[in-house]
Amino acid sequence: RSLPEVKITAFQGSESSTSEGILKIFKKAEDYADARAKEKTNLVTVVLIDEIGLAEVSPFNPLKVMHSRLETVDDSPLKVAVIGVSNWELDLSKMSRAVYLARPKPCVDDLAETALEIIKTIAQPETPPILRRIKPTLRRFSECYLSFCGEQAVGRTPNFHGLRDFYAVFKTLGLAIRAKHRDSRREIDDGDWTYAIMRNFGGLVRPLRETAFREFFEHEATAYRRLTARTAPVTFGTLVADNLRDKESRHLMVISESDSVLNQVGDVFAAAGVCNYRVMIGSPFKGDQTENYHYRLLSEIILCMERGESLALRDLDGIYGSLYDMLNQNYTVVAGKKNCRIALGAFSNPLARVHDDFKCIVLPEYNHVHKLD
Repeated sequence: RSLPEVKITAFQGSESSTSEGILKIFKKAEDYADARAKEKTNLVTVVLIDEIGLAEVSPFNPLKVMHSRLETVDDSPLKVAVIGVSNWELDLSKMSRAVYLARPKPCVDDLAETALEIIKTIAQPETPPILRRIKPTLRRFSECYLSFCGEQAVGRTPNFHGLRDFYAVFKTLGLAIRAKHRDSRREIDDGDWTYAIMRNFGGLVRPLRETAFREFFEHEATAYRRLTARTAPVTFGTLVADNLRDKESRHLMVISESDSVLNQVGDVFAAAGVCNYRVMIGSPFKGDQTENYHYRLLSEIILCMERGESLALRDLDGIYGSLYDMLNQNYTVVAGKKNCRIALGAFSNPLARVHDDFKCIVLPEYNHVHKLD
């Protein structure tokens, strides 16, 4: 309680960010700091720029105005503190003006411990006996995941799968353990592992059994026989429908080789019992790639999120960066309601309500997947 209060002013970086938008968020924070200073309040005002890396690749070069905000001429204290979060390094002119904190790649012990904690969090209080028995399996899976990442690095889509998918496997297993406890069956079996991996590590054309996860399944002989059998244990339709029915699951990316997938979107939603949905297809015309066009699309998407109208998005690469919080499910819960920040043009970063029934499917073409961020 002896430490100062922290007031965070957030900004969602995107490829549509401009210098004016960056300056506007700083002015908002500085005005707040000045107002509270008159009250002699012990306060630290912070500007948080999420996805600052996306703002850096904006054609408007908005971060050039940051230099004057990261240092003062006479080395006096800054009026506003700055935090930037990025998936990649910024240019040295900015990094040399700040403390650079990088997250290292996890080792096997890190992965196994994280997997254990995820399962404990979701499945407690049913887990202690089960966790003791599956600890060696969690370590083997972690080793196979790192091997799988090595295989990916030399492929066409080096970062297609990552830690989000690894974590999601154990969220799925945690739910399976919790469900089986209610049915008085305490153990997860080979089918649960197979389902969790196929649910969260699917999507590539190369079959799962040809990847490094084969090593894991060879340890679990029954599961390996099940995976390599002629009849797959679960189908594409089952995986997609289960995802759409699960309100806690991630949003989907369904990759296709042609526009024929658009004719099947209705069947996909219908199989999951989703009646309220909408398909949005981006314009291929260069004249439509304007800020006003993107603003209209984002406004319609915000309305769909609020109404719980599920979405299928095709050829909207120009606005995916503005939807990072939604696609990542980086939600803020206020009064029991989910909200997320949308980068709506150069200036506005409104909090949009997210209905519990809202789900999103992104529909990229296979030949474009390796170009996606």
